[in-house]
Amino acid sequence: MVMDETTVQVLKQGAGPPGKSYMWAAVGYRNGKPIHSFAYHKNRSGAFADKLLEGFSGYLQSDGYSGYTHLEGRRDMIYRKERMAPIFAEFRSWLMARSYDTAPQTLLGKAVAYAQSQYDAAIRFVDHVLLQPDTNIVENAIRPFVVGRKNWLFSGSPHGAHVSAGLYSLIETAKANGHEPYAYLAYLFEQLPLCRTESEREALLPYMLSPSCYAPNGM
Repeated sequence: MVMDETTVQVLKQGAGPPGKSYMWAAVGYRNGKPIHSFAYHKNRSGAFADKLLEGFSGYLQSDGYSGYTHLEGRRDMIYRKERMAPIFAEFRSWLMARSYDTAPQTLLGKAVAYAQSQYDAAIRFVDHVLLQPDTNIVENAIRPFVVGRKNWLFSGSPHGAHVSAGLYSLIETAKANGHEPYAYLAYLFEQLPLCRTESEREALLPYMLSPSCYAPNGM
């Protein structure tokens, strides 16, 4: 799973002026199918990351935010280790050399120090085929929310922010699984009233449903 978060302004949060709130985004997989999940919270507390990941076991990728540092996971990928571990070892040697001949307060010095502090966490991507050396996948997933925020500016209430998170989760997961959003929603709204069981509703989730089931040529 890969996680990131971005700010969102939310009005009507009770007494006092609106504070800085956050929309958290996560990208994970079920049976190899991508799932994009958004969740609103009033702050950037690491305790909320714990709540989001309750029951989750495996790997968590994130940026250097300290709220994630106590969360871990494990699995082997020998081929990746053989190919990538030497490259990372060479990079670490370069970092060590630069740390001795670069002033720590320069931009390069700060970048070297940051890379060294994140090295042990970054090298773990060689352990699993779904892990990446960066968090671009979740940064790309959160981009539609960031672009939208420039237009609608804020959520009217915490309830509205939670609803927004649900809609972004559904639409972005649909897009990630090859659905055209309008066509998928039209099919979803048509079929939901016919469902009688939870399993029937789950079968309509975008990572459970193939676009070819309802649209010609999967479109």
